[in-house]
Amino acid sequence: MPIAFKLEDWLPQEPSQGPPLPEFLGIFWPWYKPPAAEFTVSNLMISPAEVNLGQVVTISCTVTNIGTEAGSYKVELRGDFMADQEVELAPGKSKIASFEVIPTVAKSHSVSVDGLAGTFEGKAPEEPSNGIEIYWHDALGNPLPRNSPVTIEEGQTAFFDVFITNASTKGGEPWPVTFDILIGASYGPPNYYPMGTPIMLPGEMFQGGERRGPFSGSVTPILGSADWDGSLTVTVKVGTISVASAVDPIAIVFVPIIYGAVIEF
Repeated sequence: MPIAFKLEDWLPQEPSQGPPLPEFLGIFWPWYKPPAAEFTVSNLMISPAEVNLGQVVTISCTVTNIGTEAGSYKVELRGDFMADQEVELAPGKSKIASFEVIPTVAKSHSVSVDGLAGTFEGKAPEEPSNGIEIYWHDALGNPLPRNSPVTIEEGQTAFFDVFITNASTKGGEPWPVTFDILIGASYGPPNYYPMGTPIMLPGEMFQGGERRGPFSGSVTPILGSADWDGSLTVTVKVGTISVASAVDPIAIVFVPIIYGAVIEF
């Protein structure tokens, strides 16, 4: 009678030690039963791989429950950004866990999710956004003649209208963003003198590609300011991050004082 051998007799390790192959291959010995809930993390995705500062980067991965019962798992994002996300999964099911991060420093950012590592580039914009438009006019609404800079006489009030277009994208698609807007005029040497009251508009929601305005105001160079030139500055921020700015130079024209007197008898 031939001797019967069991497969276990030929294994290099005890069956109780678990699967002899890496778990991510999904190959187990017939007698091995995964724990009640057991999770694997795979398929790390970073999109886009290169963005301007202030734009959104999505980091995602696939979480799979290879166990025999439902359970929860905490997915951990680490590296230059830190966040956690709890995932609930039935046995045999998978789910995509994703994180959204916004780079504020121009460099190569390193991230990892449960041991899966990757990088993306945060870049400073090469030039200011063309999503800011500035138009000047007088009190009657007539456009001020200009090339560059706009010319304003001492004591004269000039009015401006600013239009802003949301050029933010995510994955190449237009993306809604809440902008903080600051508009201010100044003249003279550093530390500069304010020219008019600054306009501060916190929390303006722009839809993807939306053009909004006018954001209107006025400036009046004081008498004696013609020794210096000035500027109107428009800054668009997302929180503390400046994502676009535009500076419109102003030439302040000297107005001579004509002295005279009228004597009546």
